[in-house]
Amino acid sequence: MPNISSINQSLVKKIAALTASQQREVLAFLDYLRSNENASFIAYVNERTRQAVQAKERGEHFFSVAELQAEYGSRVSS
Repeated sequence: MPNISSINQSLVKKIAALTASQQREVLAFLDYLRSNENASFIAYVNERTRQAVQAKERGEHFFSVAELQAEYGSRVSS
């Protein structure tokens, strides 16, 4: 497993390469993850990511982090 320093460097490089809008989404997602660190949320994100990648490959809508957060929030509150 890479050491924390190399992980941090990799994260910084990848985030720096994003557009400002994408960087804001990353920050919002990190804040949301910190406040909702639980197994069900992580499983949800993993499943929705898989579905979103498949949808993008088919030329369908690619959900933003904000859309996923809203959808997850409505699932949890119901």
